[in-house]
Amino acid sequence: ISMYRFYVNDPIRFRQSIRATIEHGHNNNFSNDYSSVAFWYQAEPHAPFEKLPPVEERRRRKGDDPHVLACAELAKLQATLRQYHGLVAAKKIEPPVELTQQVFDALIPEIKDAFLAKEYPAMIEKCGICNDALRTFIAAHE
Repeated sequence: ISMYRFYVNDPIRFRQSIRATIEHGHNNNFSNDYSSVAFWYQAEPHAPFEKLPPVEERRRRKGDDPHVLACAELAKLQATLRQYHGLVAAKKIEPPVELTQQVFDALIPEIKDAFLAKEYPAMIEKCGICNDALRTFIAAHE
């Protein structure tokens, strides 16, 4: 599938810098091949551009964007959940009722609600509690 989106009539104005991202599904969990292009229209004459920093300094860094940090925590939780479900299925383990109540009945719905409400610090804290509980269970059964 290909799609083109042109903003000819709706330019995105900025003065100093701009950041654009493409989310690959919820929590960046799709491996689709996305690409984009942006055109820069420079008025002439202009001063010389600054030299670009080395490649390593231009690579993506974690930063402190609350939404990005929250998505990173969700990705960690998703990986732990996959590991947990794989272990339970492979060893045919019956999960303890307390773990099911704590994680699946309480924390996961709270995490979802906090994320949707953009309460990222609370959501990140709940992800940590959930991950700790699941990893403790996994470590005890591996």
